Amino acid sequence: MGKWRSLFVDNQESGNALAVLHYHLGESSAPVVIVCHGFTGSKEGDGRHLRFAEFLAQNGWQTVLFDFAGNGQSEGDFAFSSLSTQISDLTAVVDWVQLFSPRRLVCLGRSFGGTTAICQAARDQRVQAVCTWAAPARLHLLFDRFRVSVHGDRIRLQSEAGAIEVAHQFFSDFERIDPLQEVARLAPRPYWCVHGKADTTVPVADGRLLYAAAGSPKAAYWVDHGDHQLHAQQQQVWAQTRSWFDALERSGG
Repeated sequence: MGKWRSLFVDNQESGNALAVLHYHLGESSAPVVIVCHGFTGSKEGDGRHLRFAEFLAQNGWQTVLFDFAGNGQSEGDFAFSSLSTQISDLTAVVDWVQLFSPRRLVCLGRSFGGTTAICQAARDQRVQAVCTWAAPARLHLLFDRFRVSVHGDRIRLQSEAGAIEVAHQFFSDFERIDPLQEVARLAPRPYWCVHGKADTTVPVADGRLLYAAAGSPKAAYWVDHGDHQLHAQQQQVWAQTRSWFDALERSGG
């Protein structure tokens, strides 16, 4: 099976070093999945992302996990993170992955990491397919719910992780980057949309909007009784996602 290695990848644009975990296989050219964690999350995903990587390796996929700047073990100030900075971080990781010369590169993003994966791939043809789990499409609608107050150049949010602060750029990015326009730019690269029907954080309506805006080829998996974390349906979501990855390999699409 594979082995884990831990390292840092430099984002030359921001100057931040990004913490990376790579579950590598004996064949360096094996297809790669880059996993993007959700808002205020971390690369390990409370251990779930580690187990998911080992699950994918059974079918010959290597996995790259990383922390966005200001999260987990990566450098940077979380207060200055935004959709733009996350796109930049993901691009730096894609640059590093290209050193392997993998025969296929797919990005998978959870929640806000899914939106990031869409927007980054819309700008980067090296990413050959995108998968999202519970990704938001209406960013202002989502994050306005968490807005508590404004203090000078900072906006205070109350999230599941507690009280946090972001700079004004966090919200101004939503004025100029529309995930629905971005997802339409993925075609003809495949898009796989997974969303829980009982998600109260990011409603399934967001997933349906992303799916409707995407061009072909595309597929969706609407998870019965699935909440935002999809914990209860973890095994079926993993199995369905791995099947989609494997179909990409078989088809060459």
